Amino acid sequence: GIALRIQQEADFRPGPPGQLVSREIVSGRAEARQIASFGLDPRPFVEGVVGLDIRNETRRNGAGRVALRTDFRDARLSLDALAWAKAPGTAGQGEATIVLQNGQITAIDSIRVETADALLRGRGTQLRQNIPQRIEIQQGQIGRSRFAGEISPPAGPRANWAIAVRGPVLDIAPVLVRPATAEEGGAADATGLGVELDVRFDRVLLEENRALTGIAGTLTTDARGTVQAARMRGRVDGGGALDLTVAPAGGQRHLRLTSDDGGALLRAFGVLRTVQGGRLRVDAAYGHDRPGAPLTGQAELEEFAVRDAPALGKLLQAMSVYGLFEALSGQGLSFASLTAPFTLTRDALVLSEARAFSASLGLTAKGRIDRRRDTIDMEGTIVPAYVFNSLLGRIPVLGRLFSPEQGGGLFAATYRMRGPLADPNVSVNPLAALTPGFLRGIFGIGQSEADGTGPAQGGR
Repeated sequence: GIALRIQQEADFRPGPPGQLVSREIVSGRAEARQIASFGLDPRPFVEGVVGLDIRNETRRNGAGRVALRTDFRDARLSLDALAWAKAPGTAGQGEATIVLQNGQITAIDSIRVETADALLRGRGTQLRQNIPQRIEIQQGQIGRSRFAGEISPPAGPRANWAIAVRGPVLDIAPVLVRPATAEEGGAADATGLGVELDVRFDRVLLEENRALTGIAGTLTTDARGTVQAARMRGRVDGGGALDLTVAPAGGQRHLRLTSDDGGALLRAFGVLRTVQGGRLRVDAAYGHDRPGAPLTGQAELEEFAVRDAPALGKLLQAMSVYGLFEALSGQGLSFASLTAPFTLTRDALVLSEARAFSASLGLTAKGRIDRRRDTIDMEGTIVPAYVFNSLLGRIPVLGRLFSPEQGGGLFAATYRMRGPLADPNVSVNPLAALTPGFLRGIFGIGQSEADGTGPAQGGR
């Protein structure tokens, strides 16, 4: 079904084994789906129309050599795992040398694919029925990424491409910033082939020149580039170790993440920039296995500090907690623990009844941080002198006067923050400070007694 123009020259004269006996020049244009019918499907990496220029020479001893050139100007080239694509209408070309013996391919050398911002050089090996079962990437450059590796075509009709890459730099910043509409669209549809990746990189570049180091692991994407499973380990540049697992579970994708420097990890991915240090544990799930799914779950952070947080600073000023305000702008305001039920999308971080406490402060929060606009709409409860308040409620007999309910606190206020993260409007309701006991259970104080697991159960 591919229309071609064929020009052939033949030499019928006798001669030595190395005599050139035929030369063919074949030119035409083919759809990627038509090329797939020959046994090697270029999709999802190539879509659309490809220009072909094939020049073959055959010698009397059966040796043959094909110079293959492709014109990708009217085709779309893409690697969704890196959010890279060459759009139709922009220049791109490819070439390869195919070595034959008696009509059978014995080697594919000098493979080269080049566009304005990408270059791949390699060779095909392990041929079976004229199809390479392994493509060596001798030199790879896509944007800022630099790598080498191997590509194995799908082993069967429902198998994935297998790609192993290693190198000094992998740039995933375009993946993190691409719009959701582009992610949900893409060139490949859900019926295409996915990719199984094995990666080993010295540095993985994120947004705003942030980076991960020593990254090693595996991940599987579907034809749209959506990660379906992953196992990754490494470190945050200038921070601690991280361990990530994504696994399919009941139509969802379950994510587990741990890091011994949660603040560095949150800053690296642009989630929160004000947290310093802390042991982070995240247990969450993507609502479905399609692109753009929100991530919903719970994050726990222990022994961390908050620094240079204008929104929290204005709140502490409004509460006249000046000592804590000074700590916030200095070494950071320390917290013992944070528990935050959340939903994370590309556009926003939504908190649901998050709570944090330290020896000097207790906080709850629910609302939204807009990651695109850098705005906040948050409300909650703040309890200064947290230990003092909770201790008053624990005094035998007299504690009931200060805090009638288990886990209560005496002094508290509600707050609301709205506007730009750098300078939000803050309002505090002082009437809440006159209502003792309404904080029952917010900070987990007295929970063991309340649920019958503590020693005080029989002493009430």
